[in-house]
Parts: sequence; structure tokens; C-alpha cells
Amino acid sequence: MIHTIREIGLIYKMRYKKPPNHDFRKAKKPAKEIIWLYGIHPVNAALTNPNREIISLMITENTIKKLRMDLLPDEIKNLISIVDKSKIDSIVGEDKVHQGIIVETKAQKNPELDDIIKICASKKYSNIIILDNITDPHNIGAISRSAYGFEATAIILPKNGAPLESGTMAKAASGALDLIPILRVTNLNRSINILQKNGFWSVGLESKAKTEISDEKLPKKCLLILGSEGRGIRKLVRENCDTFVRLPVSEDLESLNVSTAASIAMYEWQRQIRQRKTNSTEREQ
Repeated sequence: MIHTIREIGLIYKMRYKKPPNHDFRKAKKPAKEIIWLYGIHPVNAALTNPNREIISLMITENTIKKLRMDLLPDEIKNLISIVDKSKIDSIVGEDKVHQGIIVETKAQKNPELDDIIKICASKKYSNIIILDNITDPHNIGAISRSAYGFEATAIILPKNGAPLESGTMAKAASGALDLIPILRVTNLNRSINILQKNGFWSVGLESKAKTEISDEKLPKKCLLILGSEGRGIRKLVRENCDTFVRLPVSEDLESLNVSTAASIAMYEWQRQIRQRKTNSTEREQ
């Protein structure tokens, strides 16, 4: 079938018509994400975090009896609603272990790398946890909990690929998301390079590394780099590792869960640093 010029023009417009708001440069930036945190420990940590913007707080009658209301500031008390368990279930899901308490809040502001560097500059020992290619919010939450427990300074994630802050992540962290800085960066390799220029030494944790972690003298300014259980540390990130270590696990086991491996590695760093502090004190005496 032969079409006239006019018909061809109409067909072209119909097929290739621009969608509404096609000019993405003029599109509005999305509002800061609103999230629901659930469980006594995550909610308590959020309420006591001065940098948290709290929107609302829902509690069941059974749970409110367990709380020290006298310790809450008036601005938080004014946000409390007493609700049935079914109301909370409808918001976060019946499968969530919310313990009868949820808080509506804005996601935390992303710290700057310069802020982390300034914190580390005032410390003789610092351990920053870098998570590459880890996408499970449960793992990130569990790692955050261990990182706070083993006195790590901060956690760094890539902006692309890593899950955003969520109730699931906060529950796994048991309050640690509000206790340790978590930084999301556009370029993980660039951030590693900047930290290396500021005195850090990067240690990649890999199951096939030749050296066991306990045989390696871990740096006092340490970047502990972990990858996913399946793919491990990505090639470009590996190239920025100064050394690699492994955990002393059975040869029949390919790998540990990344949050378990991270906990063991953080414990070993802390153990070595405490031993050095003890030896230094004994020499001074």
C-alpha cells in the first residue's frame, strides 16, 4: 500500500509520539523516602537518634505498658497513636515481628565521605566496612549490627545495586542503623582510593586467598572489603585491594554467609588491635 506524504507523517506521529513529561531534565526530584521501622530495638534507636525525623508512632496497649514514657520528649509523645495489632499488621505485614510498635520516619541523610575521614583522623585505629555487590537487606542489617558491636567506624555501600534503608534492614540491625554511619557512594573505587590516600590499607576477604586472617597483621586504619557470597568482590574493586585474607573454614564448605564472615573478620581486627594496645601499655610500664 502506498501512503501519501501526509499519511506517512500521521503514522510517524502516532508511532513515535513523545510520552508525557518526556523532558526528564524538568522532572521533579523524588521526595525523601518515607519508611516504617518496626520492633522495640529499631524503634527505640530511631526515637533516640537526634538526626531522625519522626513522623508518627503507633503502639499497641500491651506494648506501651513496657515502655518508659517518662523518658520520651514531649514532641515524640504528641506523635503517639494507640492502635490494635491488626492496624500495625496492615501497614508492615502480618509476617513481620513488630512487637506491637512501629514508627514512620524519613530515611536517614547520607553522610559525606569527608565527614568519615574527619572522624577517622582523630582516631589511631579505624575499621571501615565496605560492602560490594551485597543486595540482601537482611545481610546488610546483620553486618551493621556486628559493625557497631565490634567498634567499626562506618559502613560504605555503592548507591547502585545496594538496597535502600528499610524496616527489614533495620530489624536485622536491631537498632544499629541509627548507631553507625552508613554511607552510600556513587563510585566505590574512587572512595577506596580517597581513603587509601588518607592512610587506610584495604583488605579483601576472599575464600581462595592464600593467607588466613589471623596470620595477617591487620592495619590500624583498615578498609575491610566484602563481596557477595556468589560473585565475590568485583574485578575493579579487587584491583584496589592491597591484600587478601581468608577465614579458616573447612575445605568442604565453599563459603560462609557474608554477614557471618563479616562478623568473624571484624572480631579478628578488634582482637589484634586490643592486643597491640595491651602490648603497648605493658611496654610503657
